[in-house]
Amino acid sequence: MRTSKQPANTNKLFAVKNLKTIPAARRSSNKKRAGDIVIETGSRKDFKTTVDFILRDFKGEEVSAMPLDLKPMLASTSQEPFNDAAWQFEIKWDGYRAISYLSDGTVSIRSRNNNSFDSKFFPVHEALKHWPVNAIVDGEIVVLDGEGKPDFGGLQQWQRTGEGHLFYYLFDLLWLDGVDLTGKPLHQRKEILKKIVPDGGVIRFSDSIDEYGQQFFEAAKTGNLEGIVAKRTDSVYQNGYRTTDWLKIKVEERHEAVICGYTRNKDTDRLFSSLVLGIPTKKGIEFIGQVGTGFTARMQRDIFKKMNPFFQEVLK
Repeated sequence: MRTSKQPANTNKLFAVKNLKTIPAARRSSNKKRAGDIVIETGSRKDFKTTVDFILRDFKGEEVSAMPLDLKPMLASTSQEPFNDAAWQFEIKWDGYRAISYLSDGTVSIRSRNNNSFDSKFFPVHEALKHWPVNAIVDGEIVVLDGEGKPDFGGLQQWQRTGEGHLFYYLFDLLWLDGVDLTGKPLHQRKEILKKIVPDGGVIRFSDSIDEYGQQFFEAAKTGNLEGIVAKRTDSVYQNGYRTTDWLKIKVEERHEAVICGYTRNKDTDRLFSSLVLGIPTKKGIEFIGQVGTGFTARMQRDIFKKMNPFFQEVLK
């Protein structure tokens, strides 16, 4: 048995209650508690009827075959949060980006580099198999700790330890039963997605708020989250492109760590895929996680050169 107790507040966008400064009318979801952003749960959904009703709005459009090689739309970096009625704001989940293809019970979960996540995160794969829709969805696979906060270190260790609560937070819908949605505005894609995401369980809807990015950023900072993502509400899905229509805004916190080693994926031409980090304690070096993003080729060469004198062969 992999988990015994659900983490607290997994229904909430995140477990902080200091969003009272955001007017309720500007929060994206229709039903909210005062001071919270929550994901509502309700009765069991009739997916076929819901999808049929949605597709009425697309009558007359050319039927699109399911594409099989989509690449994630990527966000550019922004240093400062902002308020803007033309934008919506989401949690920056600290997990693995994943696009999933669902067709008549057959499921394929693909990583950002188009590697399969089917067996690596089998509970997500199993949950998607039981979601009776034909669709392509974009989201992030995360592990939440007991307080309902993303734990990237826990996610990296999940396959080995089985510890932590695994979820797949969906934030975009790219294709639905013959309808290509990539050219539709984000707010429309998310409205449709929210209607068809299962209530509760492993698959979750990644909620958002409109306009008030500065307050949302402060709430994320207070909640010790990685940051937020700002998205233009009218943005189309740009397959494989890094765009300024989506912006990632990180909560910057510095922490000194010891580089204990590195990993290198078989399918990469990079010197390393991630650095293994630890911190000194009275009992020795304590593992705190891995970091693999943000390194240019030049930075990798410089780091590798500094690590080289300390390399030891790892016996298998």
